[in-house]
Amino acid sequence: MTREKELRSSLEESHLSLLQRVSDMEKIVESGRGDVQTLAQDCQTLRREAVLAREECEKANRLKGQLEAIVTQLQEDAGTNYIS
Repeated sequence: MTREKELRSSLEESHLSLLQRVSDMEKIVESGRGDVQTLAQDCQTLRREAVLAREECEKANRLKGQLEAIVTQLQEDAGTNYIS
């Protein structure tokens, strides 16, 4: 009978230890899920910012091209007027 009590006590301790480990792992998993969600949101924000930056860069390049064409035209006009 004593042996059975010892075995039962040992099994109960083992069971409680396993339950505690499971609980600890659940907390770690939940924390990881929160981290993943935060990273996913950060990634979406970065993607949107990258799209906006690309659009701004394209706009700046178009404007640069237009300004270069105007400068070239003004230089040509100035050269023509100077010769006349």
